[in-house]
Amino acid sequence: MVPKLEKSVFYNLPPKLVLFSLLLLLSLYLLPTNAKAALNYGQAYPDIGTFQTPNGNWSFWVGWDANFSETYTPEGESYAWVVYFAPEAVYLALQSSKSIYSGVNINAGYKYFYGSLNISSGTRLSSLLLAGLHSVGLSKNLFSASTPGIGIGAFSAGNLSFALSSGLTFLKEKATDSLKRGIQIDSGISISYDLISIPLPFSVSLGTDCVLGEDPEELCKFHGFYPIIIYDIEQPSAQSPLDLLLAELTMPATTPQSVEEGTRKMLIKAVQIIQGDTRFQEFIESELQNSQYDTIINQTQQWLTSGDTSNLPENLDLPDPLIAHQTMKPIFGASQIAFELGYQKGCNANPGCSTLYTDCVIEQYCIPGTECIVEITAEEIAALIPGKTALDFEEAWLVIDNSVEQYLVSGAESTEWLQILNGKATYTFAHNSDTPIVLGVKLETAYAPVDTRVELCRRMIFFTPLKGDINGDRSVDLTDTILTLQILTKTGNQSFIDKGADINGDNTIGIEEVIFVLQEVSD
Repeated sequence: MVPKLEKSVFYNLPPKLVLFSLLLLLSLYLLPTNAKAALNYGQAYPDIGTFQTPNGNWSFWVGWDANFSETYTPEGESYAWVVYFAPEAVYLALQSSKSIYSGVNINAGYKYFYGSLNISSGTRLSSLLLAGLHSVGLSKNLFSASTPGIGIGAFSAGNLSFALSSGLTFLKEKATDSLKRGIQIDSGISISYDLISIPLPFSVSLGTDCVLGEDPEELCKFHGFYPIIIYDIEQPSAQSPLDLLLAELTMPATTPQSVEEGTRKMLIKAVQIIQGDTRFQEFIESELQNSQYDTIINQTQQWLTSGDTSNLPENLDLPDPLIAHQTMKPIFGASQIAFELGYQKGCNANPGCSTLYTDCVIEQYCIPGTECIVEITAEEIAALIPGKTALDFEEAWLVIDNSVEQYLVSGAESTEWLQILNGKATYTFAHNSDTPIVLGVKLETAYAPVDTRVELCRRMIFFTPLKGDINGDRSVDLTDTILTLQILTKTGNQSFIDKGADINGDNTIGIEEVIFVLQEVSD
């Protein structure tokens, strides 16, 4: 049977228009309701609270963005899905921006990030304040054909290149070009086709204004703040804001394996990443504003004021791309599942919403760079719809999200059609990055109750290394034995050792791994 569902609005559109559609789609799901004294799910708020500390009032966030340039001009666009933490709730916001950057290439990529901003006046972070800021991004790029655990590198076709990147983003006032006391730490993956054959090891991105009538309508806009988890942290407090956040997020959701429980679990990982950044902690706690990040902000301010942005600020200590990726990768999945919770909460709060969101998350584990198979069964669907059996969904059509990496690397559509045959449908893909991802699955409307869309359990995919694969090349062989022996004897190049290949959970590579690899090779 040919699917009766009209082709997704995401089909056959360039990435930019797909993102525009997602922005509009979220606005439809999260329709505002009448304001009340208490927070309401599904309602956008103009400002949110900040954490009041002796060193100022702070806002914290995590998120991910998609960024690209479609022409050989130094201009780019970025569309971000951001999760804000406030004393009263966790909020979602959609933000987009325009920038000029140092590379001259056609590129596309995504990055995940965490950050904080000190609110110098008042105790609220407003959308108007954010709208009055531009970003200043400085990043370091890693181009390698043998990046462990990632499996990406420079391609041989022309000047096509694939890279890990990491960096720092600062926030400046549009009117004065003065940097705010804020910092964002970034890590990402990008693919580009460069005019020059040698990729740039460093890059600069400077936010700029959108031009009415020239730039896309959805560019340089802010949508939010929408609450997704509501609580009440007493303010002000002598405790660390991040400690307070963790205490609130560890409060269990009402239903195990629910989307909210999955969101809380992933957000806890994201907050722990922030908490583990000693430079970031020093920045938040510095009474004299003399932390390392404060120094970097001052250096970047001087660099901007000089008017010569052809070189990076002196002594700029950017995060290492490989370390940043390994440390920050849970943030991507945390942001994705948070928005899934937002869709669900917004729909439940909107009487006109016709989508049935199944409140569950199915976790699955795959190995990076190898075939990953996601199965959706007819029984799973039948359990959701009263009076239906698994046979009623034989040959039914489903739509599943493609991973962002698949979308960028292979030119795949943002979604893919699947058909249930012999009781199940399978989605097969390979994911080179080991970044956790969330996939949504929808039932084609012809098989759903009248005037209803059905969203099935979200799939949270975690990617774990192949045990014993010390060099991350997707195989266990004698090369891995040699590398392990080099670790034990402290000889040879150990810069590309994937500690995720640890077989016994002691977080070290040693004689156990040598024995394991030899057994695998002999078998």
